[in-house]
Amino acid sequence: MRLLYSCALLCFVGVGVSLAGPKAEDKPDLAAMQKAFQEKLSGATLVGHYTMEGPGGEVKKSAAPEKYTITKVDRGEGDRFIFIARIQYGDKDIAVPLTLRVLWAGNTPVITLDELNVPGLGTYSARVMIFEDRYAGVWSHGDVGGSLWGKIEKADK
Repeated sequence: MRLLYSCALLCFVGVGVSLAGPKAEDKPDLAAMQKAFQEKLSGATLVGHYTMEGPGGEVKKSAAPEKYTITKVDRGEGDRFIFIARIQYGDKDIAVPLTLRVLWAGNTPVITLDELNVPGLGTYSARVMIFEDRYAGVWSHGDVGGSLWGKIEKADK
């Protein structure tokens, strides 16, 4: 019985420790992650595909090519970053500066648009996750929306 009590106590203490969460020194360094994010996307091209679905979920376009050439990413205020980008998809090809929120899921950046008016393109909402040399996310524009995904290619220096 004493062995059972000791095991139960150790399990309880172990659970208590694991529920406490990570220690302060285990937390990611936000400033370092933001700097790495800027360096990763400045001078990079996101090359991939997007889908388009209508309001009822019917597929209007599947796996169409898209390309985002990012000249530079600078820090803005708070969680905002300024992207100097060329956006190419369908019959659209436009260069534009965009101020976008970047939120963090742990150490993973998520580019976040909420009803952002992109000059020449319209109003968009999106969540785009950046992970290693890939991107993936979802987007909406009025009654349509879809998914996007692809690779991040860095220009040779």
